[in-house]
Amino acid sequence: MRIFLGLLIFLFLSLPSIAQVQVSGRILDLDQKPISNVSISYKKIGQSAILGYSRSGTDGSFSLTLAASGVDSVILDLNHLSYKRRTLTIPNRSATYAYMLEPGDERLKEIVVTNRPISQRKDTLIYQVGAFTNRQDRVIADIIRKLPGIEMNGNQILYQGKPIQKFKVNNLDLMEGRYNMITNNLPADAVKNVEVIENDQPIRILDSIEFSDRATINLELKEFTTTGTGKVGLGASPFLWNLNLTPMTFGKKMQMLNSIQTNNIGHNVASDLQPFYSGSGMVSRNPEFGDGPEFIHVQEVSTPGFDEKKWLNNKIFLASSNILRKFTNELELKANLSYYDDSQRQQGYTSTYLYTADETLHLTEDVDNRFRINAFHGGLLVEKNAKQIFLRNSLRYKKYWNSDRGNLIFNADQTIQQQKAHTDEALQNDLNIARLFGKQMVNFNSSIRYQRTPQRLTVTPGQFEDLINNGNPYAGLTQRVDYTGFRWNNGIQLSRAVGSWRFTPGVELNYEKSSLNTDITTATSTGNQALEEPYINDMDNNRLHAVGNLGIQRNSDRWKFSMALPYNFYAFDLQQQGMNVLEKETQHTFNPSVNLNFLLNSNHDFAATASRKTNFAGFDNLYSGYLLTQYRNLQRYDARILRTINNAFNLQYNVKNPLKARFASLGYAFTLADRDHTFATQLDALGRSTTTILNQDGQNLRHQFQIYGSTFIRPLKTILKLYGNLGWGVADYYINGEYAKFRDQSQAGTFELVSTFSSAVNTSYKATVGNIRNSMAGGMTNHIFYHNHFLHLAFAPGETHIFSISPSLYDNNTESQRNQFFLDANYRYRIKKWKTDIDVSFQNILNNNSYLRQFNSTYELIQSSFTLRPRQILISTSFKF
Repeated sequence: MRIFLGLLIFLFLSLPSIAQVQVSGRILDLDQKPISNVSISYKKIGQSAILGYSRSGTDGSFSLTLAASGVDSVILDLNHLSYKRRTLTIPNRSATYAYMLEPGDERLKEIVVTNRPISQRKDTLIYQVGAFTNRQDRVIADIIRKLPGIEMNGNQILYQGKPIQKFKVNNLDLMEGRYNMITNNLPADAVKNVEVIENDQPIRILDSIEFSDRATINLELKEFTTTGTGKVGLGASPFLWNLNLTPMTFGKKMQMLNSIQTNNIGHNVASDLQPFYSGSGMVSRNPEFGDGPEFIHVQEVSTPGFDEKKWLNNKIFLASSNILRKFTNELELKANLSYYDDSQRQQGYTSTYLYTADETLHLTEDVDNRFRINAFHGGLLVEKNAKQIFLRNSLRYKKYWNSDRGNLIFNADQTIQQQKAHTDEALQNDLNIARLFGKQMVNFNSSIRYQRTPQRLTVTPGQFEDLINNGNPYAGLTQRVDYTGFRWNNGIQLSRAVGSWRFTPGVELNYEKSSLNTDITTATSTGNQALEEPYINDMDNNRLHAVGNLGIQRNSDRWKFSMALPYNFYAFDLQQQGMNVLEKETQHTFNPSVNLNFLLNSNHDFAATASRKTNFAGFDNLYSGYLLTQYRNLQRYDARILRTINNAFNLQYNVKNPLKARFASLGYAFTLADRDHTFATQLDALGRSTTTILNQDGQNLRHQFQIYGSTFIRPLKTILKLYGNLGWGVADYYINGEYAKFRDQSQAGTFELVSTFSSAVNTSYKATVGNIRNSMAGGMTNHIFYHNHFLHLAFAPGETHIFSISPSLYDNNTESQRNQFFLDANYRYRIKKWKTDIDVSFQNILNNNSYLRQFNSTYELIQSSFTLRPRQILISTSFKF
């Protein structure tokens, strides 16, 4: 609660005073005609810091809130590219003015405050990399993690709590959302500034058409150059290796990144290929290029929720090549290829309690799994992003072929073996074209995709004897699944401005077709036998989705309003075992949404969204034959459409003072999902479950509060970040013939400090605290309280030596394991002449061998013990290209 109280005080102190000065008026030319897009800013007399700014509207009007206490007058600057700049001194009181500007060719000067770590130029915040760098920092990710106002969710970058929508280097987007490959390999000293463009609209044709509340990050390099990083390392316990060669070139017209990486030190470099954005908005809306449905699984043990280098037992090889070429006519060509081969081993122990209304079941699983993952990705993108036209065509292909083996000891006395083979192959093309015709924009988009996902799971010995083999034990069973899918989406939109309003009508026609074929084969003393109904599925699914939508927007200097009014028509046709189960069934829905943004002034803004959306799901799961999803879960569904109505409301307040490096946000989210169905689970005495669907309404309800604050204390060269969230919810479920509710309450907070006050000593500290309470069927409750602490101390007695230690503590109220302490250390020697580092790293010095984690699902309490990597030492050399 102290964390939440401190954050509330921080926000309270950041709020503007109630007694504000309001200056308004109009900007005209010499012919008394209004001038739009005039930049109006103000500052105190004799000072260079800009305290606030506004812009004139289409009618030349403007409004500006003055927050300059203690002065009688302020300086007002009027700037426009086509007119001469005008500077005036006005009284510091509310008034209305009319100003005239003379024609001229004025270039707007950058608003830069010298010797400040953060400056502002219009809607762009500029972080000077040198102000946030210490001797240990090597790649730009080390810097981005520390910047006030920016958060890192794993490797995903967020600004003011929202994921960024573009990541560029020298104003070009080479990686198309896979920016982790850049941030983890671009040397920090090659970057001059990290720029955050607020409310950025990356598609130029939409610059005055569609408002964006998301930010873009651009890395401004010191020069157009070839750079990158390399690392070679060897170690022991067991034999360890680490190789990373990632050269990259960033020019004005051509950019390239190539990477070869291999290691067995617990670093999952395949995560560098994850895209964090793929296109959104009116023009660049693209369907996700996601994985196909995965129906079957090898039973796993839950992984620890901390640094994977402490627990990931891997052997990975990765190669990636990416190139961008920009031509003089604004045309860009991008291509990428990547492949990786990853072998992983997972060992652990799981104790599971299953709660029903009248009994509690307990089962244990001793797990030893081996996974083999092969993946290939390729893409070709052509894009033209100009003022009058937008063209984008993306062709993507991917293929995964995985082989998993699972050895499991069930309840300490039964050995179960699992073998899974899984292939996922997909080809997708997305086309977007937008063109301006006067004041009207026409936009066309089309997407086509084909996907095939064959899967097979073998379990030895056979399970579910009562259902499958008349109650008699048998040797084993094999579940086969063959899924294919086809999707073709098309849409056209018109957009036209009427005064300060913009109307965007559009239509879409989407078609999807999928087939699912499954069967179960048993191995008995009399040989292999293919089971008949109800253990087979032969399903063909056709879906037609038509949409008529009207978008409405209104933008002013302070208010941004948008509304979508889509009407949806669905037609379904489903055949199972050659019989029509759903024949030309139709549904109609109306899914409105509203988005409102209010800019109080340059430092304070509010955003609110509300939506109601009806989803029809389960199309790939409408199988009436039994399917073994994992060794102790057999499920079948009634062939019907599953409808869920999702109601959502979000409210967020952001406050920032870039010149003082202070950022904060407060948000609230409410979600209510009303279902026309309930999943029913039937557990047997061994904890094996059979899942079906009931024609009974269900509901999920959740409230969530989030708070964030960060600041840079310049005299101490210290960054402080605070996070907090508070949530509670309730969900309906059905188990062993009884209805029940799952209730949860959670509170969590994080404090982070990074100090570079001394060049000889650098410190970072992070603490997370959480409290979770759950209640389940039969009145069962569970309480989890945890607090984790992470400290990093680096000592640099000279320019060539750095010693660092990294202790971490994990503590929770799990009875069988109260806390766990880890200690890592590193020594780095810098060869200045060659700009090369020699590192000696010690991981898990205390040789912790397992980590215990506890968590809940609707009717389960799971305690998971995961085997960690042993103590190890690694000697490596790092260099720059």
